[in-house]
Amino acid sequence: RFTREVDPLVNMAAVEWKAYNEMGKSSLFTNIKGHKGWQACSQILADKKRWAIGLETQESELLDTISHRMKRPVDTVEVGADQAPVKQVVLTGDEVDLYDFPSMITSENDGGRYLASGMAIIKDPDTGVRNMSVHRQQVLDKDKTGFIMLPRHARRIYEKYRDRNAPLPVAIVYGAHPAIFLSAAFTTSYGTDELTLAGGLVGEPIRMVRCETLDLEVPAEAELVVEGEVLPNHMEPEGPYGEVTGTYAEKGSAEIFKAKVITRRKAPIFYAVLTGISLTDAPSLMAL
Repeated sequence: RFTREVDPLVNMAAVEWKAYNEMGKSSLFTNIKGHKGWQACSQILADKKRWAIGLETQESELLDTISHRMKRPVDTVEVGADQAPVKQVVLTGDEVDLYDFPSMITSENDGGRYLASGMAIIKDPDTGVRNMSVHRQQVLDKDKTGFIMLPRHARRIYEKYRDRNAPLPVAIVYGAHPAIFLSAAFTTSYGTDELTLAGGLVGEPIRMVRCETLDLEVPAEAELVVEGEVLPNHMEPEGPYGEVTGTYAEKGSAEIFKAKVITRRKAPIFYAVLTGISLTDAPSLMAL
């Protein structure tokens, strides 16, 4: 637990890395330069021991437990906004400012500050089936980020909207149960709702709440949600970025996400996920 000031644009990522690499410790920051009232955490899912704690099992049984539970998905359940901590604060219009979040410049040659722990929830416009996936987002303006999509399920859904010249509605979740984060990163068959896999991992329905402006639901216990859309047929410069591979993704271009609404807890903890190798959250997640 760090009470001494850290700067997310200068040294917070380095402190995160060294705390785990040298001490085997996760990090919680309570004094973040330029972000009064915010906390940030990192390396909470950096190894099998931590994953076992998050999924309430033994480290020696972790992989068997995940395999067993994912075969038994559990449907989500919807709750009202009064039962959803993520609705404690609702920001709209000029109140929406992505620079409020303690996002980091993680690696020395990054093109800017990044939101790297966002779990994007979208729906297939033809079937209505939900999809959840993780995407890196370079913060480009107070209401604008890049939105990198690999040629998997999210891009397939985006292309359906793009072909109709329509924006893709997206709710991006930051900070949720480890089962939700694992399910968001898990590549399964197209048309499988990853949030039902998360329900299987915890053995009960994931509590969801309706978005303010979108026909989407988000985890009620999340720390923070950004509602918005990915623009059709529009790309802007993005990168470079120190990726999960331990190498830089070169500067290129990316689709653009426009933020419209922010909902969050009164005292949110931002998941300042560390990418790169070795000994970081991202490779641990990808390895699982």
